[in-house]
Amino acid sequence: MASARAWRLPMAAVYWPNAAPRVASACPHSLRGAVVASPVASPVASPVASRAKPPIGRPITRLKTRPEFLRVAKTRQKFSTPGLVLQMREHDAKEADLPLRVGFTVSRKVGNAVVRNRVRRRLREAAENIVPQYTPNNRDYVIIGRHKALKRRFSSLEQDLEKALEKLGAQKISAPGEPG
Repeated sequence: MASARAWRLPMAAVYWPNAAPRVASACPHSLRGAVVASPVASPVASPVASRAKPPIGRPITRLKTRPEFLRVAKTRQKFSTPGLVLQMREHDAKEADLPLRVGFTVSRKVGNAVVRNRVRRRLREAAENIVPQYTPNNRDYVIIGRHKALKRRFSSLEQDLEKALEKLGAQKISAPGEPG
């Protein structure tokens, strides 16, 4: 007699054919926003495909280790807005080949893990939209999320980031053929 587990998996595939598209949420970050082909054809356009935005600017490399965050904080160049605090550090001559790097942090004062992750996702999306347009490659940024970043409108959060970048000396990079 087959075990219950061996029986459940094939039955799940029979009764829930739409389970395959749900597995797409476990895909790597590089496929985020891409249309995932499912074995069950759907005549309705995927909401993921409609949200996919064309890549703009340069890719953002992440700050990940504690010493990198501390090096940025040690420069004491920062600007506070209601939704975030932006810290900036210019690269040394020996770091000239490093790309633009951004780190995100949200303290436990903001809320539990779910709330902190939501704030971090909102900040990451705002940074992906704004930072490549405003800054040269020779800088590191740390974006510290505040509790108001959760409730603020996304457009206000982007304006906060733009204002902080301008106050820290970043100038908007104009596209080719665009005045400014």
